[in-house]
Amino acid sequence: MKFTDDHYRFIDAMCKVITAIALVVAGFWGYQKFIREEAPILEIRARTTSRILWDPIGTDACSALFDVKLENIGTTLFTVRRVDVAAWLTRRRLEPGQNARVFDIQALEQSAPFYRQTLTSGSFVARFPAGTWDRDTFEWWLRRPADDAQILYLKISFIDEHDRLMAFESDWDVICGSGGTLTRRRDIPRVED
Repeated sequence: MKFTDDHYRFIDAMCKVITAIALVVAGFWGYQKFIREEAPILEIRARTTSRILWDPIGTDACSALFDVKLENIGTTLFTVRRVDVAAWLTRRRLEPGQNARVFDIQALEQSAPFYRQTLTSGSFVARFPAGTWDRDTFEWWLRRPADDAQILYLKISFIDEHDRLMAFESDWDVICGSGGTLTRRRDIPRVED
């Protein structure tokens, strides 16, 4: 069978259509692969850890040491532009007639802390390449309470160069306590635009 010019044009047109379809399918596959597999790897991933350590000061006071570590566990460099540190004192108590009460951290954080500081320089205010970390300790001196009803609540927040909260760490413990501290954290940030 002899091919005419019409046959060659038809074959050429089919090759172009098949090539266009292949390019669209490959583009869609590449986009989906990047979004599902590669993009999450490139997200900022900060991990925080902390604890409160107590050191007695004589018989009537103690030192609270808030030991905090910030670590870049991702593959993307991030920059901490600002660190906010706050501390509150509150009491564990039930009002007369109460059988139970929730320790409402959000309500406590809405109240005025006895200590608030914004740091724009220092160890945590830096660039964190992948795999790097830093640790710092904050110290408060507190009068030893008469009972174990008074609680120290500490919170540190790490803010990036776009004024977004990257991660936070908070701990609370009985003042001059000897038990383990209770910790809450947000390690993996949810970027809010």
